[in-house]
Amino acid sequence: MKRNIVLIAPAGLVFAAHGAAAFELDSLLPSGIPGFASGQSGVILTRAARDAPVALRAGGLDVQPDISLGPGYDSAPNGAPIGSAIFNLNANLLASDEALGFGAYAAWTSAFFTAVPSQNSGGYTFALGERAALPVDTLSFSAAQLRTQETGFALNTVSLVKPVAVIASEFQMSDAHGFGMVTITPEFAVSRAVFGALPEQTHTNYDETVNFVAAPGGPVTWVARVHADQSRYEGAGFDAATYEALAGIEDTAPALWDVRALGGVAARRPAAGKAVTAPVLEAGLDWMPTDLDSFSLSFAREIDDPQQESAEGYTLDEGRLTLTHEYLRNVVITASAVAQNAAYFQSQRAETILSTDAALTWRASSALAITADYGFNDRQSNFLPAANEHIATVRIDWTP
Repeated sequence: MKRNIVLIAPAGLVFAAHGAAAFELDSLLPSGIPGFASGQSGVILTRAARDAPVALRAGGLDVQPDISLGPGYDSAPNGAPIGSAIFNLNANLLASDEALGFGAYAAWTSAFFTAVPSQNSGGYTFALGERAALPVDTLSFSAAQLRTQETGFALNTVSLVKPVAVIASEFQMSDAHGFGMVTITPEFAVSRAVFGALPEQTHTNYDETVNFVAAPGGPVTWVARVHADQSRYEGAGFDAATYEALAGIEDTAPALWDVRALGGVAARRPAAGKAVTAPVLEAGLDWMPTDLDSFSLSFAREIDDPQQESAEGYTLDEGRLTLTHEYLRNVVITASAVAQNAAYFQSQRAETILSTDAALTWRASSALAITADYGFNDRQSNFLPAANEHIATVRIDWTP
């Protein structure tokens, strides 16, 4: 399941399995950038969210800067045997004009490890997009570039002793054309990832997609998707093409639930090795049982991910769970868990990664928030050493 499935329906279908992708743009960009999307369906609006910072206005442009910093501790960065105190410093700026359909985003991140400076990391993200709403068409264009790191707690990575820098860029375009209750959206995207220390993993992806949405009225929407992807690697013999077709439904009750499911078949045709054809599936639920609680659960099975860090393909099963409880109007508790299991095509290798996180956020004012966060990562594999890490941080977010 590939990254643009969110564009099938405006209220959901955003649970594609991409935890393994270090440079997955949709998961790193905020909402408000046309052509990119992040997070869950957005059916939940808590009281705390209503107290969030108000963007600065400059004519029709909304500008929202944010700075965050704070200390923490990592028990085993990249699975290393030594732990270290860490200090995080991040800054970002989001600008958008809803009337013009324009969005732009810039961010800078850094992490400093006092005991093991070789684990220090930093990166940036730049993105912009434009959406033009015409009488029967909605055109979207977007582009982004980012620098991030491949780490030891990602699927199909080598046994890393320190982060490996990755520079990724992407361009997307789409045209949603309405035919009464049916909308057909062709999409095209091209992306490139450059691995400085692992040049054989440098590759370019080409994505072609057609989405079909039928909204006959009522809460149920019917969706279908046909997708093709071609991966071109610098390393000889790593190239592959993937084709998939899926169909499903989405059932939405605003501010109460959002249920969606897609099923179909996918085929992977590598330049070297055996071709694979298998069923694929996505299913998800967003539910708000009370005014103060929200629950999100999703599952996906895919046979290839063109944005993975390595050229070797695998069958991936992934489950995600997120819980949010509004303890007080300005105090929110969140918890999440992600489990990934990969079975590799050309070998008997297998790998499982589990990541959990719990956080408590106190919004002291509309401009200031303090978050205490604890995360745990665990890797089990028959070709890499088992490893786990505990990460505890305290973060202060300031929005001028």
